[in-house]
Amino acid sequence: MEFSYTTSAKDYLALLQHHLERSVIGKHFVQFAWIAIASLAWLSVLLPFLKFGVIDLGFIIRAAFAAFITLGFPFLYRWYNDSVFGLIINERSVKGIAGLTSLTANAEFIEQKTAMTTARAAWCDVVGITSTKHHDFISLAPLVTIMVPASAFSNADARNAFRTQLEHWRTAAGCEAMRS
Repeated sequence: MEFSYTTSAKDYLALLQHHLERSVIGKHFVQFAWIAIASLAWLSVLLPFLKFGVIDLGFIIRAAFAAFITLGFPFLYRWYNDSVFGLIINERSVKGIAGLTSLTANAEFIEQKTAMTTARAAWCDVVGITSTKHHDFISLAPLVTIMVPASAFSNADARNAFRTQLEHWRTAAGCEAMRS
């Protein structure tokens, strides 16, 4: 199977988010940050109450803010990451790797080519295949991933057929036993 598609800075931002969400440090950092920030927010409620023993307007505002931080942190964190990384990963910074991309896959290997890069791997070297609503990610190594946007396919059935074929080739390569 061989086809071409176009990638953009938005796709590379999604690739970075994919790596951040699946890395050991990325997973634990989010949890640690959530616990630390929520704890500090609730301490700002608890400590004044313990010292003064008064439930007043300040207490209610601090409690509402702490609840907002605790419940909204995952959304705020994602928004913050998208904002900050969106400033870094833009059309100018991905010039040369974003744009026209070709993907070749058969029973022996998978290969992705951009204007400046080529990533090729035998199926035994494919660590995993992950799909999100907007992308398919074929991981070759911890930080080497082939990204295929959903827009590369004419419809959902074509995308599902693509993923099914990749999984078939990966399973047929018989490498799972070697990894265990």
